[in-house]
Order: sequence, then C-alpha cells, then structure tokens
Amino acid sequence: MASTGEIYSALTPLGFENTGNICYGTWKGYAIALHLQQYKIYYTHVATRVERPSSALRKAIRRAIKGHGLRMLGGDMGRGMKREIIFSHSFPKNADPAAYYAQQLDLIVSTLRENGISPADTCDISGSAHPDSLCLIAKSLTVSYQPVCAAVVKNENHQAQEQVERNELSGNYVTGFIGALLGMLVGLIPNLLTIIYAESIYAILFALVPICAMFGYKLFRGKMNTASIVIVIVLSLIGVLLIPYLETVFYLVHDEGFALGEALSLTARFFTDPANLSDPEISGPLGKELLQLVLFMALGIFVSWRLMRSKTNSSVMAESEAQLASLRPNPAYSTDPTAQDE
Repeated sequence: MASTGEIYSALTPLGFENTGNICYGTWKGYAIALHLQQYKIYYTHVATRVERPSSALRKAIRRAIKGHGLRMLGGDMGRGMKREIIFSHSFPKNADPAAYYAQQLDLIVSTLRENGISPADTCDISGSAHPDSLCLIAKSLTVSYQPVCAAVVKNENHQAQEQVERNELSGNYVTGFIGALLGMLVGLIPNLLTIIYAESIYAILFALVPICAMFGYKLFRGKMNTASIVIVIVLSLIGVLLIPYLETVFYLVHDEGFALGEALSLTARFFTDPANLSDPEISGPLGKELLQLVLFMALGIFVSWRLMRSKTNSSVMAESEAQLASLRPNPAYSTDPTAQDE
C-alpha cells in the first residue's frame, strides 16, 4: 500500500494540493479535504449545506455507497451544524491512488446530487452568500476545506496576530495560575460526583480537569505559551491528590454530620499526620487509590492534549497562517478568470 505522502502526490494531477497532513481541492463543485485518520483509514470531508438533515437522508446515502468501500460517518447531518459530510475509506494496495480516488469522489458526488445535497455555498466563517474563496478550516478538532470570503479570512488572521501580540505583552502567569486552579477545581466536581454516588471512575471525565484548567488559565489572561501547558498538567496532577481529601470531607459532612470547616480541618490533619501515612493499613489502600487516579488523569491529559495545545499562541498563529496559506479562489464565485472547477 502506498504511503500517505505517495497518495497525496498521486492526487496532484487531479488538482489537489497538500500540507503534508491534509490533502485538499475541489471535485465537480464540491470542496474536498482528505486526511489519514488512523492506520490505513482515511477520512474525506465534503463541504455541503444540508437544509433538512434527517435519518432518512442519511440512510439513503449509506444505501447508495454500500459495497463500494465507503462508509458515511455521522458528520454534521442531524446535528444542526450542516457544514460537512465525512466519508471513511482506505486505498487498495494495488490500485492507482488517483484513479481509485476519482472513482470514489464520482460516487460520492453523484450520490449527494441524487439526494439533493448541493456544494456548500456560504462562507463557513461569516455565513455570507457568494464566498469568493476556499480554505482549510479547523473546527471541533477536525479540518475541512470550506468556502469562505477572503476578506474575512484575512481579517481573522490579523485579529489572531493582534491577540497573540497582546497576550505576549500583557499575559500574566500569576492570574493565569489562579484561573487554572479554579478551572481544575471545577473539572474535579463531576469526577467526585461519579466516584461518590456511582462508585465508578470514567476516564473521559478526567479529561475535563486539564481542559477546564486550560480554559480557566486563558480566561484569567495567563500567558499562552508552553509554560501554560506545564502549569495545567501540574495542577491536574495536584487535583488527583485532592480527590481522596475531598472524598473524606464529603463523608464527614454528609454521613457523620460534621460542619464543613471542622471536616476540612480534621481531614487535613489526618492526611498530614506522619503516623497515619506510615501506617500500612492506611497508606497501602491510599497509595493504590492514588496510583489508579494518577493513571486515569494521565489518560485524561492524553485525551485533552490536542485541545490544550490548540490554545497556545504558537498554535493559534500556526493555524491562522495555515488557513491563510490554503486560501484559493472559489471556482463557483471567484472573479479570477484563471479559476477553474474540476
């Protein structure tokens, strides 16, 4: 099977370009983005505007492509966003990538047209009609090739530059730390509730801790550089240590009837008493619980890593510059006489 780079290069004669990770272009009026999702599985994002998404429409499309190596994902259909439909597929080992992909795109396009789904015809950023350009747009951790107004994209790039410059000048680690601490505590709440009431631990909920901490850091105007991620990770791990403490406080208040202040004081003394920490009957179970919580938090940090990185100044500028670099005339609306559709 050809490598991703070889596949992308093979699609160049079809009018596609690539950034190394994303291959993009147009096909019979539809804006297309292709990327490797996981081992041998590729996602094709087709920019559309579905006016009346429904389960019946989804089933009709799936019936039409069944048996052709394509699978339609949930995408935005039926979810109110109405901006793209995603298909998953692979490239057969001995097939010519360009010929095979052209065949798959023809099937996708004919299926969409037969079901009344037209190419996207509004700016993905502003919603304006007659978008004069196309560019890569990152939303909800996915990237698609969408119609846009060039002026809007350039204005967004300018705003991103100003935002980064302001943050570099006025961003504050202290206020950011306070925001991250408060965010971390907010993220701990659903985890505590599930541990106390459901007696279960859900890894996905642990991802809320670093995510809330990062949003708190940004909300309190912390400096959004690499140090922000370090601060968030450290506070998230500290949050793990707070869970047994807060569990004990809850037990004393809820089950034993202690006042909150007294429960906080008693629990603090209990966990800082060297005698208790050296007692195997206490330190053993506590150590096992903390190890389990640390592992779940590490998984939560892993799950949220991409989102956390996307908030840093370097990522914001890289995304904005990549968006600007992918800006191309929209064959459907462009006034550029050299712009041609596939």
